[in-house]
Amino acid sequence: MSNEIKRNANKKNAISHYVNEHKHVPLWVLVNYLTFGELNYFYSVCTDKIKRVIASDFSLKYKRNYKTEIKIQPQSIETLNILVNYFRNSVAHDEITYNKLILKTKKFRLIKQDLKLNDFIVNSQSGVFELIVALKLVLSKKEYYDFVKQLYKLFDKYEPCFQSVSFAAILHDMHFPKNYRAILKVK
Repeated sequence: MSNEIKRNANKKNAISHYVNEHKHVPLWVLVNYLTFGELNYFYSVCTDKIKRVIASDFSLKYKRNYKTEIKIQPQSIETLNILVNYFRNSVAHDEITYNKLILKTKKFRLIKQDLKLNDFIVNSQSGVFELIVALKLVLSKKEYYDFVKQLYKLFDKYEPCFQSVSFAAILHDMHFPKNYRAILKVK
């Protein structure tokens, strides 16, 4: 984080403003300049107490958005961070992403538990479907529903275009279970 402040201290941006005017940079300003990897590292070195506060804040946000109370565990936030970082890096490096799997994501079971999802079996590896499910922990209801609705539109548009392989096989490679629409529950 110090390196990020040093890199930006002489540029015309929020970091330089705080360095020059206030002699410090608030965390809420600094996080806008950190990569997912840096944010993940920062979260990983936070104390357990701080991680519980962060998870509690997301639990409260979820309750306000979905009118349902859940208790998000700090390990769920960590698992989500890993998923987002992994898939973001895959996309950024032009890798084939639809069938990517992260090995040994046993903590995804905690996300399933947090979201009270009993309608699908969690694999030992996480893929695109698990990422989509996990995003519900942190996105607003509107953002999440808009995202899933756009995904459905893409599926509906492109499903007829596949001839050499079935669309069901592609969904399977993405870890989408047959009842994925019921699990994602978009109204």
